[in-house]
Amino acid sequence: MVSVQRVLIAEPDGALRARLRKAVRERAQIDGDSDFLSARTHLLSRPYDWLVTNLRLDQYNGLHLVYLAGAAKLSARFLVYADQRDVELAREAQRAGAFFESRHRVHLALAAYLRGTLPAQDRRNPAMPDRRAIPRGSRRCTDSVRHDRLRFKASASCF
Repeated sequence: MVSVQRVLIAEPDGALRARLRKAVRERAQIDGDSDFLSARTHLLSRPYDWLVTNLRLDQYNGLHLVYLAGAAKLSARFLVYADQRDVELAREAQRAGAFFESRHRVHLALAAYLRGTLPAQDRRNPAMPDRRAIPRGSRRCTDSVRHDRLRFKASASCF
């Protein structure tokens, strides 16, 4: 039997907030906020298992919510994501006890975070690119590259 977890999502973009809700609606009870102030109020008034926050919350930073929850000794886990890859902010989020994801992957990864048993902290190196996005090499892959090069040489020699 899977227990339902309480998740607070702090995301200014309504479309992404809806995708995050849809990704975990069977597994979690979700509260969503579009700004820092209402997310802070929810975070301090109710117990949550997860705080999922965008790094950019208008004039505030999503890490402020993580620090606030840590100072209040809340038992929530944290998932911070960002639009752009910023290694230093990712490391800071990891030092604060949060897991870090990119914005384009967060709706896919959130269900895995809720379902899996995770280590105490995110030990991934944020300076390393996500290898899942890199196409794997194979004969077909190299054949297509070789074919494109031959086609380019043939078209270049026609001039």
